[in-house]
Amino acid sequence: MPLYILTTDRKFTDSPEAGDQFCLCSRCGDVIGENTLPIRLWPNKISEFRYHPRCLGLTEAKVNPEDFYDAPFIQLQPAL
Repeated sequence: MPLYILTTDRKFTDSPEAGDQFCLCSRCGDVIGENTLPIRLWPNKISEFRYHPRCLGLTEAKVNPEDFYDAPFIQLQPAL
């Protein structure tokens, strides 16, 4: 399943832990809670996009961090 970054998604230059008041979702803008596994995408070395799984159409049951640990490259595609 490809993950799409929308032009309206917010990019961040910080990387707070889930549950921190500044750990905001790039798509909906709400705080990503402590019991939520954020999906993080790094378009470069100084910024990131982060999402609630539900904002990307995923359920947390479908997200296994081990599947993505040290992934060498994930091609991000802009949404049309």
